[in-house]
Amino acid sequence: MSIFGKQTKADERKTPEVLDDELSYASSRSPLPGEMPAPPRDKRKRSIVQSDLVITGNLSTTGILDFAGRITGDVSSDTLFIGADGQITGQIRTKHFTTSGEITGSLFAEDVTLKSKSLTNADIQCERISVEAGAVIDGNLQCQPNRKS
Repeated sequence: MSIFGKQTKADERKTPEVLDDELSYASSRSPLPGEMPAPPRDKRKRSIVQSDLVITGNLSTTGILDFAGRITGDVSSDTLFIGADGQITGQIRTKHFTTSGEITGSLFAEDVTLKSKSLTNADIQCERISVEAGAVIDGNLQCQPNRKS
C-alpha cells in the first residue's frame, strides 16, 4: 500500500475487542470514549426514611441510609446520613456517618461528620472526625486513626 493509497480491508489488523459484554472484531485502534466500559457503579442500595416515620425498634441495612425520621433503637448501616429533622436515640454502628440532626446514645464509626446544625448527646468512637462550627457535642470522644503497619 502506498502512502496515499486507500487502505483495504486486508490491510487492517483485526483484533478481538469486548464491548458491552459482546465479543466483536475491530481494528487495533484505541477505543473512543463512548466505547470504553463505564466505571463500576456503587452496588450499595439506598434506603430513605422520611420525617413523618417514627420507629421503635432496631434498624439495619448493609447499604446507605438517608434518615429524617425518629427512631428509638439501634441503627446499623454502611453509610448513614441524618437530615435536620432526624432523631436517633440508641446505638449507631456505621462506617460513614454524617448528621445535621440529633443523636442520643453512642456512635461507632470510621468517618464522622457533624454538621453545623447537629446536636450530639453521645459517646463517639471513630477513626476520623470533622466538626463544623455550630455543631453541639455533649459526650466522650475517642478518635484514633486505624494505623496499619
